[in-house]
Amino acid sequence: MSKAAELIEGLTEDAEFDSDGGFSLDREKARQKMRQFQLSDPHRYVLLLVEVAAQLGATRIDFEIDSDDMIMRFDGRALSWEDLDELYTSLFVKHGTPGIVARRQLALACNAVMALNPRFVRIQSLGSTGGVQAVLEPERPDVIERLEQGTTGTGLGPGETWTTRIHVKERFRPGLLVRFLADLGGTIAEEQLLRERCRHASLPITLDGERVSRGLPKHLVAGVAFSNDTLRGVAGYEPDIDRAKPSAVVLLSNGVEISTHDLTGSEPGLWFWVDASNFRKDVSQNDVVRNDPAYEAMLPAIGGARDAVLGSLARMWKAGTFTDLTRPSSDQVFLLLRRCFLRWADHEWLRSDAGELAVLADLPYWRRLEGGWISPRAFVEEQDPERGMMLSRAGYDGVLPLGWGPVLFAREGLEELKAMHRIHPGTRDVTDQLAIEVPRERARRQWRSRPHEPRLPRGAWRLPHDFGEGLEIDAPPDIEDSGEEKIR
Repeated sequence: MSKAAELIEGLTEDAEFDSDGGFSLDREKARQKMRQFQLSDPHRYVLLLVEVAAQLGATRIDFEIDSDDMIMRFDGRALSWEDLDELYTSLFVKHGTPGIVARRQLALACNAVMALNPRFVRIQSLGSTGGVQAVLEPERPDVIERLEQGTTGTGLGPGETWTTRIHVKERFRPGLLVRFLADLGGTIAEEQLLRERCRHASLPITLDGERVSRGLPKHLVAGVAFSNDTLRGVAGYEPDIDRAKPSAVVLLSNGVEISTHDLTGSEPGLWFWVDASNFRKDVSQNDVVRNDPAYEAMLPAIGGARDAVLGSLARMWKAGTFTDLTRPSSDQVFLLLRRCFLRWADHEWLRSDAGELAVLADLPYWRRLEGGWISPRAFVEEQDPERGMMLSRAGYDGVLPLGWGPVLFAREGLEELKAMHRIHPGTRDVTDQLAIEVPRERARRQWRSRPHEPRLPRGAWRLPHDFGEGLEIDAPPDIEDSGEEKIR
């Protein structure tokens, strides 16, 4: 049994029946048992606090971190008495509002920071009608009290932009010297996590006065933005971003980067960043649960973004945006689009109302038997009126019989052949027929290539010729009897 499962089972044993389908927990027992479950890296509590602020509607987050203090301030909705009093029981609510989710993240953060054995954690939150304060210490019960409007020393309330302040005070110990030296170099664990994991947050986040969040990537090749009620993201073509992960989606929860999932069925260079407010994370808080409805709802959004990126790349390629000197080069982009078309396209992509995918059908992916290239849409439009759409598995040195419409040459094997049949249903394989017609065409071309006199040869004529019944044909005046034959 996992540690998380043991924790839930133990809490259930200590619970009292509340209603059908639910139970109530003693706060202190829940707190004590929660201390048995810790994150692999307790310093990640700062990332959980960022998610708390985002769920509470913050528009700005400030961190001040040194060797023995971590102070966080943010605006947004103030915490209530219930948020702090029901802090630990919120962990076992399956669903909830953003406020419940924020409460759950705050509980995980408080539990994680206690593993660092701080001197105390003080949470102060003040709204328009008053506020609340909680003081948490490792070996003592939590103390929760109300704050009246106008309470001094909090930096909150009228005239201030903040509603919530969280202070983690380190205990004096020899390790503080190490943290002091790390602080001089900006390498305290909490600082590094904020810089690495919050760089793509759209919410302004500052660390010691310096902004660490830059938002989702803005300078992607053929970049497109997409969003719905619960997520926002960007997608684009970045062939050199990470060769170890040729195509992937970077998952963010409330502005915090959680994990990167490889897209094994995608094409190298296609990258996606998705920031969602309702991703469900596993117990380690290091990954997003893949079979969760929020994750599954993300996949169609990524699919639509992929189509938009490919459509944008196709338009840019047609417009001559890419050359041999650009990054990516024209050949790189063309080969990417061709691979995508051969893997995913069907006859629906040829429709004019196919949206972004319709643009891809205008690029010359198919080889003509006689040489050159043709686009899938042009192939349909120029098909032979009598013979229809045709392809060949043999090249026949580029010889196409006289009067035949375009014939595709499937030179690359089975994958290309399957794609041609899938995209152009009804296409006939004329390889065997060409085996008969091509030798005839070669013979015709050979005969045509022989030298001939520029005028009809002179011949021997019998003048006049009597056909009987008094009929005769006179030779034309420009034909003379030369006395010799030159007809081959």
